Amino acid sequence: HQQAPSITFEMLSPGDNTSELLTRGEADMMIVPERYLQEGHPSQLLFEEQHVCVVWQDNPQVGDSLTLEQYMQMGHISVGFGRNRHLSIEDWFMSQYGFNRRLEVITNDFNTLPQLLVGTQRIATMHRRLAELYAQYLPLRILPTPVKIPAMREFMHWHRSMDGDPMHRWLRERIGDIIHSLDQHPEQH
Repeated sequence: HQQAPSITFEMLSPGDNTSELLTRGEADMMIVPERYLQEGHPSQLLFEEQHVCVVWQDNPQVGDSLTLEQYMQMGHISVGFGRNRHLSIEDWFMSQYGFNRRLEVITNDFNTLPQLLVGTQRIATMHRRLAELYAQYLPLRILPTPVKIPAMREFMHWHRSMDGDPMHRWLRERIGDIIHSLDQHPEQH
C-alpha cells in the first residue's frame, strides 16, 4: 500500500480453471504448489512447507503422538478445490498406501480447516506454518504426521508476457523479500 498505492490486487480462490487463467493471460501471477505450474511460463520457488497433523486440544483420542492406524481410523477434515474437489493430499495417500482417509468434512480453503476442528474428534493434515499461526488463537494441538509426507513446494508463477515488465518484476521481488523475511524471523510474524 505504501510503496505502490496504485496497484490493484484481485485474490481468486483455487478452482477447476485457475491454471487456464494464467495460460490465457487473464491472471498476471499465481502462488501455487509445484504440481500446478504451467509449462512455458516462468516461476520462482518461494518456500517449502512440511505437513503436520492438527487436532482440537481436548481431543481424547490422541495423545502426544499418532500412529498410522490411529490416523486412518479418525474422521478427517480436508480441503478440496473447485467443483471437481481436487483434494489436497488424497492422491498421494492413495498411491503410497492404497487407501483413502475417512473424510467427514471437506472445506474450500486451508484457513477454514483449523476452525472446523474445535470441539470435534476429527483430525486435519495441513501446512506447519499455518497450523502454528492458528494454534496461537484456537485450542489446537499440532502433532507430527505418522508417515513422512513430501514437502509442499510453493511457487510464484507468472505469465511469460509479464517476465520483463518492470512493475511486475518489482512486485515479484517484494514478495520474495517478504517470504525471505518470514523464513529468517518467524517469531516476528
